[in-house]
Amino acid sequence: MYGKITTVFLALASVCYITSTHTLEWDIGSQFCFLSLFLMGYKIRKWGIIRKNNITAIVLILAGIAVNIGLGCINFYRGFNGLQVDAIFFKQNLFSYGSLSPIEVIASCLIFAGFSVLDIKKDFSKLAGYTLLIYLLHAGIWDVISTVLGDRLIGNQLVETLSVFIISAGIFLISLLGAMIYESLFKKLVTDIEKTT
Repeated sequence: MYGKITTVFLALASVCYITSTHTLEWDIGSQFCFLSLFLMGYKIRKWGIIRKNNITAIVLILAGIAVNIGLGCINFYRGFNGLQVDAIFFKQNLFSYGSLSPIEVIASCLIFAGFSVLDIKKDFSKLAGYTLLIYLLHAGIWDVISTVLGDRLIGNQLVETLSVFIISAGIFLISLLGAMIYESLFKKLVTDIEKTT
């Protein structure tokens, strides 16, 4: 039952994303839609825990990446034929582009499902404590990077595809570093307060 409700909420969030005329990126309604991604992530993780299989993981991850590469190819051919490929084009095509667009939701779920069934032997449990901070920091870091780079990466298929991996890894590492710094400063602050009381 929980899985069905989660799927319905995610579908509704995606429909709201492509039909909403909201003007503020950070209004409470659009941010509430992201809750459905967390719910789906929980459901997918629960599904993946009992299905550990590296071959399935690779197939799912590659399928999700293929969706994004497909969108990159569309951008390349549009740009090659002199058609519009810029921020305005993306705003007008929310079915395909954007964090809650149906195509991006499918790609994200495929990739997350792949990582959920991946059988990893190494212990990364310490990383789990930083996930919320990484999540909170990554959006601001992405805003800074996208503002600096602008539309420079759009239109060249190879550059655009490679930049997804490079920028994603960079954002993750910067967010992780920021989370570690924040946690150490927070612990120091708590220790100082305890000493004074």
